[in-house]
Amino acid sequence: MRVPIFDFLRIPTSVHARSVEGRGAATIHDVTISTISSPPIPTTSPALISLLAKEKHTEKALTRTRKSLASLEAYLASMNIEHLAVSNVRGVMQEYETSAAELDEKVTELEDELKETQDAIQEEKKRLSGPTINEKLNLKATIGVFADFEGEIKVALIYGACLLV
Repeated sequence: MRVPIFDFLRIPTSVHARSVEGRGAATIHDVTISTISSPPIPTTSPALISLLAKEKHTEKALTRTRKSLASLEAYLASMNIEHLAVSNVRGVMQEYETSAAELDEKVTELEDELKETQDAIQEEKKRLSGPTINEKLNLKATIGVFADFEGEIKVALIYGACLLV
């Protein structure tokens, strides 16, 4: 009668096939030690796609706002005394100040939003990369056991000064 195969995962690289002991009325038939390959690391997620889209949208909005501010300053610089009555200068300057202040505020908000989005992108990429795997614990031991009758058995992997049961 065959007893199910035992799998031990993430065991140290110091384990060898001859480091297996069985206790009970059973015979160890097969011992296979193999390397566990790391699962593929995902490169994207719906959250990351959304964050990247938000980053692109925010960058474009920031570029537009900066162009608007530059256009406003260019307009003010292009004003000519011949085309503007002295009585209107105060109104033009107040309108410039109001518009420039609104655009400056919008630039600041968009810069803050862009920084937050970029930080969130870094966090999502970090989350996607997952936990680091200890390369010294990348073995799998598969042990096949046969028994003539039902009963308790123990399989032990012995390595270094430790015993896994």
